[in-house]
Amino acid sequence: MRNKARPIFTHCPHQGIRIQRLAKKEYGLGFGDGTERSLDYSGGCVLTTYQTLREYRFSFAKANWSVAVFDEAQNTKNPSAIQTISAKALKAIFRIALTGTPVENHLGDIWCILDTCEPGPLGSFAEFRRDWILRMVREKERMLQIGEELRAHIGGLMLRRTKEEELEGLPQKLGGADPILVEMTREQKEFYDTVIESVQRNGRNTENPDDKQQRNRRLAALWHLRQVTLHPDLLGRGSIGSANSSAQSRALLKRSGKLAWLLECLDEIKNRGEKSLIFCVQKKLQEALAFHLGQIYGLTIPVINGDTKASSKAKSGATRLGLIEEFSNRSGFGVCVLSPIAAGAGLNIVAANHVIHLERHWNPAKEDQATDRAYRIGQTRPVYVYLPTCTHPDRPSFDLILHKLLNKKRALQSALGLVPPEVVTAPELISAIFNQAGDGSKSAQVIDLQTAMRLSWRHFEALIACLYEKEAESIILTTVGSDHGCDVVVLGWGAERENLLIQCKRTDRDKLDSEHAVREIEGARPFYEQALGLSFKRRCLHTTAKKFSRRTRRAAELCNVTLYGRSWLADMLARTKTYMVTVLDADCNRRRI
Repeated sequence: MRNKARPIFTHCPHQGIRIQRLAKKEYGLGFGDGTERSLDYSGGCVLTTYQTLREYRFSFAKANWSVAVFDEAQNTKNPSAIQTISAKALKAIFRIALTGTPVENHLGDIWCILDTCEPGPLGSFAEFRRDWILRMVREKERMLQIGEELRAHIGGLMLRRTKEEELEGLPQKLGGADPILVEMTREQKEFYDTVIESVQRNGRNTENPDDKQQRNRRLAALWHLRQVTLHPDLLGRGSIGSANSSAQSRALLKRSGKLAWLLECLDEIKNRGEKSLIFCVQKKLQEALAFHLGQIYGLTIPVINGDTKASSKAKSGATRLGLIEEFSNRSGFGVCVLSPIAAGAGLNIVAANHVIHLERHWNPAKEDQATDRAYRIGQTRPVYVYLPTCTHPDRPSFDLILHKLLNKKRALQSALGLVPPEVVTAPELISAIFNQAGDGSKSAQVIDLQTAMRLSWRHFEALIACLYEKEAESIILTTVGSDHGCDVVVLGWGAERENLLIQCKRTDRDKLDSEHAVREIEGARPFYEQALGLSFKRRCLHTTAKKFSRRTRRAAELCNVTLYGRSWLADMLARTKTYMVTVLDADCNRRRI
């Protein structure tokens, strides 16, 4: 600082420091003490966020700063982002950037971060792209050597250290290299084989296996396989069902080999009185784990993801830091569920010393950042890292293939940290999974009522289409988002060759109260009669509910819509064998009218 004076802080959470916040003025920011001073105040120190810097960039740019320190400097990696432009606009005599990931996505990150601190040594971005980025793309076999050349070119402008090299007293990090192999349950295996078979059958029925439609099917199947390896219900309904007791929650989670392993692991951690972080990507899974694990262990389990506020005017418990503080201060066993993206940087959770990557992130750098939430300065106990990997008894599984690809990507990163971390891509996984999947024709999973009740709304629509298809000349399962109020169009059904319009409503409730669904299918009639040049005298509403509310029945009577509930579904499934692979096939072959 240019002379000693009282420090001025903003957004400072530390106790014992007097906080004087910045206040909004008519055209920017000033100090909120009633004076007319601007930010250009000798002897001041401002602690702020990149968001505030971006929103009030003109006020910050007007001030003369002696030092500008950019913590988590990867926030300035995008040269076209306003917060990067705002950081570069600061008039500072000395600048320093601190980051654990100088190259997070591609080599251009290091250019932008260094250009924020010390413009010039790497030239313009066009020059840097020509001299380094394109070279690394063209000469992949020399990637590590080029990274070393770049590191030498940057020289003393970049100082690097690793925890293992520099931090004395940091405990061991155990595990994280080898996967923990967990065999999928029989139910998971049946669903897994069904997804594989659906892709292979559609591929055999396609003249060009590389067409866009086939690629989209494989992308969807990739997501389905990821869901199945976590829990079979995720494929059906996108979430895990509810339970009313600890025993029911345990039984529900044990339908997954991976979640059964998780319970055994957490039981052991509980016996040791220690805390665990569980990383997973899907929000539905995060919510389900928080509910069921909370019910099993009698805990309130925090969930930190993109929906969790970074700051709040209300009590601190509603924010990420508030949730972490509450979790850390609670004595004994504890579990925290996190997204590897939202918790990837800036969080210190050294109260936990067990890190479980339940659902792997496709970027190895993101996964390493997530692990480092517990393995950092302040950690006093050994940190255990777990990689539960679901295996298939007959073929390499999604989890196992993803693990091998992640290890391969990690091996390509230079020890100098300047080789861009490569993300596992969908085409790589598709090629590795479906090109070696073998014959999936042995899968013959029959849908019963219990399975039907766990289907997602998409697959329930496809199931209804399959049930009608056996007695119809033609079936059209409409595309999502442009169905004009009708999910299934049935042409030439039954002995009388009727044409039907069908609306489907999947629900966990015993009673369906949806007058809107009735009016929706009735409103679809004019469009389909004009588009197809046919008459649709019958309209139907199918649901998984047992019964209908009075107003739903009244609306159906007025609109001449036939209502079918769970009893119809049970009767049809008992009389007609319908396979899960057929339902997946139907969902892949939706048509736009």
